[in-house]
Amino acid sequence: MKKLFFMLSLLFVFAVPVNAGIKDVPNKIIDTSWIKQTTLKYSFIGSFCLSQSLTGLTEGYHWGNLKGEKGYIVNNTNYHFYDGMRRRSWIITGWTGYANYQSADLKWHGKLRRLAGTVLVSRNCFEWAYKTQRYGNPFDYRPEHNRCAIVYLKFSKGHIVDAYISTGAISTPIADICFLAAGLLLLK
Repeated sequence: MKKLFFMLSLLFVFAVPVNAGIKDVPNKIIDTSWIKQTTLKYSFIGSFCLSQSLTGLTEGYHWGNLKGEKGYIVNNTNYHFYDGMRRRSWIITGWTGYANYQSADLKWHGKLRRLAGTVLVSRNCFEWAYKTQRYGNPFDYRPEHNRCAIVYLKFSKGHIVDAYISTGAISTPIADICFLAAGLLLLK
């Protein structure tokens, strides 16, 4: 509970202009109409990509530890820093997502395009951070390191389960380029 209070306090501090009175703080969090559309767009994209990158680093740390790997960025002495930053960045992503949803300047299809484009671009941020943590190279295209390059969900025996598409030395960069290009086209 203390951490939640601290994180919300940080959000208040960074989201509210200095000249706003203390009474205006809750209103600035709930009523997001004061944010310019360009700021809203790039803060959502940036926070989502940062969140995915930090999630990739922490996931790479966990999966690497299971296999006895040393890791390249996150380790036993700095894990909590990266994990804490990951959690905070997801809070900011959630708030900017809410602000996008509340935006009266953007029609529903524009909001959907922004969300889909951001998700596609940030997928690569996750993959590149994960590979950097595990293998020391964000562009490691060896087939044995890309067995789960594309993740999706499916139903199996009445449950939702993870499913994966493996990619190889040629198909992995093609997949990365396609996700990035499709995301950027949607964000245009």
